[in-house]
Amino acid sequence: MLSERAHQPRIAIVGAGPAGLAAAFYLKELGYSDVLVLERMGRAGGLCKSITDGYQVFDLGANYLTAAYEEVHRFAKMVGAETYLAKEYL
Repeated sequence: MLSERAHQPRIAIVGAGPAGLAAAFYLKELGYSDVLVLERMGRAGGLCKSITDGYQVFDLGANYLTAAYEEVHRFAKMVGAETYLAKEYL
């Protein structure tokens, strides 16, 4: 008789950017226990990162989301990511 573990798929997610990390999070929430995230850059975050040149810090990648990205805002809140509301540009 096969164990219950043998019936559960092994899942590999390629890329530890926002989409890959969200996919892994939701799979774990759904009860999948054998989820592996693969990332070639040696750090998570994809294009979202900050670099420092002297005393100046530059944020790269997506820096803001409009109110239209409701699911992303909901996910950020769920995982405890710090967010803030900014004035909309005209």
